[in-house]
Amino acid sequence: MSSGFLSLPLQLDMVPQRGLLSTCTARQSIAHHIHLILTTSLGELASNDKFGCGLWDADFDNLSSRSRLKDSLVQALDEAIRAHEPRLEKIRTELQLHQDELAVAGSPRRIKNRLDITVSGVLKGTNEPIVYRDHFFISPLSYN
Repeated sequence: MSSGFLSLPLQLDMVPQRGLLSTCTARQSIAHHIHLILTTSLGELASNDKFGCGLWDADFDNLSSRSRLKDSLVQALDEAIRAHEPRLEKIRTELQLHQDELAVAGSPRRIKNRLDITVSGVLKGTNEPIVYRDHFFISPLSYN
């Protein structure tokens, strides 16, 4: 498959030296784009206030039940990916929500909600299956 997609993060400081930006495969480009969609809050992108997803809306939601929170997150993630990743079809979004106890050096242990996200679909035109997996901690949002 063609590698005419730009790799993220963009390394613009390398352009004057090499004259080229790093490229990646369509599969890698889709993974980068989905990650960008998931980590962008709605309204954060000035040129398109509909870009991003509602994951951030639930970041400090401590009042909703776990099942209601999970259902609303799956819907928000699915809608965002369908709206902003036109190279995929037959998209299916799955989410596992559980609590993790995190230890950070120099501070007390904290309990955070961990979201394990799986997005699967097929690449339009080739019907190549694509699976993207990621995890985030919410309350507040963080990722590796």
